[in-house]
Amino acid sequence: MGMFERVLAPLDRSRVAEQVLPAVAELAAVFNSEVALVDVCPVDGGEEARACHLYVGTKADELRVCLGGTGASVKTAVVPGMADQEILRCAEAGRVDLIVMSSHGQSGVRRRSLGGTVDRVLKQSNIPLLIIRAAEPPPVRSVFSRIAVPVDGSASSAAILPLVAQLAGTLKSEVVLLRVIEPGRQVRTIGGIGYVPFKERDIEATRAACGEYLRGASAGLTEAGASVSCEVREGEAAEEILRLAGERGCTLIALSSHGHSKVRVWTMGSVVSRIVHRGAQSVLLVPSLVTE
Repeated sequence: MGMFERVLAPLDRSRVAEQVLPAVAELAAVFNSEVALVDVCPVDGGEEARACHLYVGTKADELRVCLGGTGASVKTAVVPGMADQEILRCAEAGRVDLIVMSSHGQSGVRRRSLGGTVDRVLKQSNIPLLIIRAAEPPPVRSVFSRIAVPVDGSASSAAILPLVAQLAGTLKSEVVLLRVIEPGRQVRTIGGIGYVPFKERDIEATRAACGEYLRGASAGLTEAGASVSCEVREGEAAEEILRLAGERGCTLIALSSHGHSKVRVWTMGSVVSRIVHRGAQSVLLVPSLVTE
């Protein structure tokens, strides 16, 4: 069984939300996925509910045309209630492998009703989440063309690698593995959080170790058929991840939503939040349940 056997894509009758459909079609065509298009309607019954059914049925028919000749299938659901709650309920009930949602990011596209829902689903979901960065006009390149994959050396952050291997290997994506060395470490002091800079020799030793780690991490991706390059950078994690993604023309940033557990879990959470809200790239997030 593949990692993308069942895919759920929420729609809200906006052009922004519909920008998930090319990515959904690309995934479903190669993985023969069962796609569920879900429209959360504010009311149960009445004219608006009928409009929701008509809309999602039309989009499903369009997607079926795109998927003709493949083993993929499309089904629909219109459910009343709060968007984030119903999306998660449908995802869990349908045992989906991936939720695909759209976010306006910094594209200039006005936030629609689904925008705030992305944040709430992100915080609550234990299911991998692909956030498509909406733009006007929509981008021409595949969202899977070139994928930046930041890892921090922990088993938690490496939880993203099997998913990327299957994705990039099948779609022949380019992958850039990144390890960011922060120039110091945060420590707890009597006055709160302090910052201790690393010595130059320590940074050089860390850089060498990080390079070796990335070469090891790339083996599975290369074996799967992906084209892989590795980079080690120094600086603040979120800033360097976004800088690399921009410089290398990455269309997607893929990472675990939890890095080091315990003391550092809040740090990785902050990194994820900044990438999701400030980046120009789409984002693939995989929750990690690894404890270290």
